[in-house]
Amino acid sequence: MTKDDGNSGDRTVTDIRGREVSIPGEVNKVVCVSAGALRMVSYFDIDRVVGVDSMDKGTSGSPANYNLAVYRVAYGDKIKSATDVGGASSFKEITDTKADVIFTTTEGVETLNDIQNKTGIPVIGLRAEVYFDLDSLQTFSKQMRLIGEVLGMNDRAEQLVKGINDLFTELETYKLSASASDLQKSYVCGLMTGMNGNFYKTTGHYLPFSTTVGLNIAPDVAQAPYIINQKDIVDQAPQYIFVDDANYASCMSTMKTDSATLGEIPAIANGKVYSLLPYKYYNTNYEAELINCFAVGSILAPSIYSYNLNEKADQIFQLFFPGTSMTLASYTSAIGHGIGLVNESEYK
Repeated sequence: MTKDDGNSGDRTVTDIRGREVSIPGEVNKVVCVSAGALRMVSYFDIDRVVGVDSMDKGTSGSPANYNLAVYRVAYGDKIKSATDVGGASSFKEITDTKADVIFTTTEGVETLNDIQNKTGIPVIGLRAEVYFDLDSLQTFSKQMRLIGEVLGMNDRAEQLVKGINDLFTELETYKLSASASDLQKSYVCGLMTGMNGNFYKTTGHYLPFSTTVGLNIAPDVAQAPYIINQKDIVDQAPQYIFVDDANYASCMSTMKTDSATLGEIPAIANGKVYSLLPYKYYNTNYEAELINCFAVGSILAPSIYSYNLNEKADQIFQLFFPGTSMTLASYTSAIGHGIGLVNESEYK
């Protein structure tokens, strides 16, 4: 909800942390710091971004993994032209950008207020810990509407919210036509959480399984990530294994190294190991996660989830990055792996 302050064209918005923040009537220049902030703002208008943190600039973090964050591929040149402000506590560098607003996922109301006081720039608190699943979709939508409100792009926010809801409705329609016999025991590995991942790092809350016919062998617990032990994977005997591209090489290596035990798993024995787009890197790749939902469905039950996956993926990329040349092919080229059946020689 926006309130007109009645002076200097300012207005007041309430951010995700519940803070009332007075912002200019028009916001033309923004700084984005901390995981997820630039990603979410990029869904609206990357051209207003004048400052980014060192992780998004690429001056810190892993150069080899930089492109795992989808928005960096979509807007690489524009991000590179933005000022590297360091981090949320780099007050002088942020102030020097003369931004109208700072978007940050930094936690703590006191910390947000401190950044605002020391830079003299309004700070909009966002949440990086919003998981893109059926339970938190409402929170995600609220966050999109907040950004749209700040940037004066309410129509764009509604376009995003509707587009995402329509995709979930489509997935639900497919799943409703499935029967119990269509369920396939599945395991996902290599999820990038805490900037690292491996074959045994998984989750019991995986959207591409819960929205399709994937029967997740990981326990339904709140712990994320969930570190599963080798015996449990073998005992659960998944028929399909999905490898997150973020830790592709590591997972392939583990399957080879532990082949004496893992080799008896039906998915490995029968050559049903597939790669998927990175679920997370510097927060959730929301668009890639949605694409993975459609990918998993088409792999597990192609007669039900019947569509051209490349076209569906490109449609989703255009929803999040309209007007760009972003496609499944271009993103796959940027990260070196894509979606598909893994050659058995890579893990046997």
